[in-house]
Amino acid sequence: MRPRKYAEVSWIVQDISDKAKEDEIELTKNEARSLLASIEARLEDVMISAGWSVIQNALTEFQLSRRPQPLTQPRSTEFGRLPAKT
Repeated sequence: MRPRKYAEVSWIVQDISDKAKEDEIELTKNEARSLLASIEARLEDVMISAGWSVIQNALTEFQLSRRPQPLTQPRSTEFGRLPAKT
């Protein structure tokens, strides 16, 4: 059985054409295809790097959420401790 894949991303020529149009850049389908082909490796590297950053942040948050919570400390201000409530 194949392992499940998570969060796949891909780009098509129409994505480049739509973005160019949105940015008011004239671009033919062939130019969009060439542009996408020329940045394919860079796109892959950046998407992988961003994915690992998200995974690392999630692991850090997970680890922090499993730590025992500290006992309640007396309240304090930047000028020192507040008087104890009676």
